[in-house]
Amino acid sequence: MEIKRQEDGFNSPFLQDFVVLTPHEIDSYVSQIRPFAIKDIGNQNWMKQHDTLNLLNKQVHAAALNNSEGVFLEALLSHDKIGILIHELIGIQIWTQQVLGRIKDQLVTDIAKSFFLLYHESIILNMLEIVFYHKEALQAAGDTLIEMVDYTYKKIVKLNELSLSITQNQTPNGSAKDILMSLQNKDKEFSSQRDSIEFSLGISSLTVIRFITDHISSLSLSLVTRLLDDYDLPLALINLLQSPPWVRREKVVEKDKKVTRVFKYTDGMWIKVSDSDMLKLTKPEIQVWLSIYNILLTPETREHYHFTPHRKSIILKLRSFLTETLVD
Repeated sequence: MEIKRQEDGFNSPFLQDFVVLTPHEIDSYVSQIRPFAIKDIGNQNWMKQHDTLNLLNKQVHAAALNNSEGVFLEALLSHDKIGILIHELIGIQIWTQQVLGRIKDQLVTDIAKSFFLLYHESIILNMLEIVFYHKEALQAAGDTLIEMVDYTYKKIVKLNELSLSITQNQTPNGSAKDILMSLQNKDKEFSSQRDSIEFSLGISSLTVIRFITDHISSLSLSLVTRLLDDYDLPLALINLLQSPPWVRREKVVEKDKKVTRVFKYTDGMWIKVSDSDMLKLTKPEIQVWLSIYNILLTPETREHYHFTPHRKSIILKLRSFLTETLVD
């Protein structure tokens, strides 16, 4: 069965010409997901699970196009696998931070394996990004949800520095196949590709944190404290609005005149923006605004969040962004 992508659906350029799994097959694959130790990342059994997760990722994205990801979600809940997915996400993040640099010279000579290892983190986060839309998934995460909050916050903070790196190099095009083809036996290309994937992880983290804040009134006190006091999430998000990493500008010469082209990151790609669409919100920007709204206008969090003079001065800067387009 061929899956056709809807224009307003998830960006899934690899959702073409694959066989859709039956509910029984999805349940069977989900039941086989297991945690791996960091030392086992990259071995044969881990690679086998990588293939399974990649297949499930395609399935859940295809299902999300029609708002029918319930089969996958039910399988995760019935087999208690959401916590394991978060465990695997944190594991590959730690591996990337502590191990990747030591073996990078080996990986740049093995295009396929380097792609699998770099892209594995995206596969897991993409699945969680979809299922966390549902409150049941957040509840099923249990104590691991605080690890998810830690993970997403770190990715969000890193967005600004990565946007500069990606602008100076080649921007990501969102295609898994093209990413694989672009990985070359060069250290610069390897680092550039790593930054591109890291940037997409940050964008996905904005969606995850928005879904978490959608249910902030029902979160545990420790989670709310982590979001508002330890991380001061509202100020971190406002910082993104002031220097949006999902927008880049290029100065070019057209007809002997210097002009500035504006690109916005949408659905995994940098899209040139016309003058008429300049004020149109991108999906990452929408997620940021919704997160800020959830935090500042939910009664329970407003009682918890202390509006110090410093916080007030930063929050008041939002007034300059309140255009008619945003309000609408």
